[in-house]
Amino acid sequence: MVELLWVVVLVAVLLLVAVKVVPIKRVIVYEYQKGLKYSRGRYAATLNAGNIGFSQFFSSIVPVDIRPQFVTIHGQDVSQR
Repeated sequence: MVELLWVVVLVAVLLLVAVKVVPIKRVIVYEYQKGLKYSRGRYAATLNAGNIGFSQFFSSIVPVDIRPQFVTIHGQDVSQR
């Protein structure tokens, strides 16, 4: 019984150390954005709006604005013969 208690305590301590050592980052992706998730420098997924937590070791999330933008295109001069 005492050995089982030591194993449980050891597992709890190791889990606590792992949680403190592994950097967890939180990113907020707003309604007008999509999140692009890159894992080891390659595209992995597209994420919808929300509060996203992830490990920073091998992945990153880049929020991208997807709101429509209006661009004015000026007319061209027409050459006539």
